[in-house]
Amino acid sequence: MEIRDNLHPIVNLQLIRFAMINFKFCVLFFMSAVIFSCVGNNPVIKVPEAAQRSFVSRYGTDKEVQWKKTGENDYQAVFQSGHQPAVAFYDRNGNWLKTETELKSNELPLVIVETVKNAFRGSSISKSFQVEKNSGENTFLISLKRGNRVREVELSSGGVILSDE
Repeated sequence: MEIRDNLHPIVNLQLIRFAMINFKFCVLFFMSAVIFSCVGNNPVIKVPEAAQRSFVSRYGTDKEVQWKKTGENDYQAVFQSGHQPAVAFYDRNGNWLKTETELKSNELPLVIVETVKNAFRGSSISKSFQVEKNSGENTFLISLKRGNRVREVELSSGGVILSDE
């Protein structure tokens, strides 16, 4: 904005004030946008102490963990288990529900690979997880892809198909 010398001094002062107000508004707007974008992407989650203690007793304190809230009362702890990503699920009382650990397809037990090959011919394994449940049961969750279709299959550790979605 150009200030003209031929204007009355009061008009020049008003133009300067107007420019300063606009500048302050722009700075405030920009800062608000930055702050709200950060807050929206990383909400602060209050994880129950019982869930945190349960995680530490199960996996130790040497794990970097990122907590997420799922649903009204459930929590997920995302961490590394060895060299693989893992997610442990807890309820609001800190009870461990299950842990899903990602596996490479070459790490799957042979019985799982054979069942998938025979039951789902033409499909390829896109992701696979070992699921350790609080019931003591261990299963495998396999994402299969055939063309554009993706399906989730859960198998017992013995290779029996438990669910097919």
